[in-house]
Amino acid sequence: FTGELVGVLHKRIAEVWLSVANASMSGWIKCITLGATIPYDRRKKGAESRPPKQLELN
Repeated sequence: FTGELVGVLHKRIAEVWLSVANASMSGWIKCITLGATIPYDRRKKGAESRPPKQLELN
């Protein structure tokens, strides 16, 4: 690869990624925030309320 070709590829990838991100940004944000918060909250609550079951599952 020449430096110029790599630069063009990076530019194209960035353009495609940005267009995809803009189109589905709200969906991605929802997925990321829900995916980050819900499992953490469930683990936290489960560990507080039912330690034996959590240990058995693991």
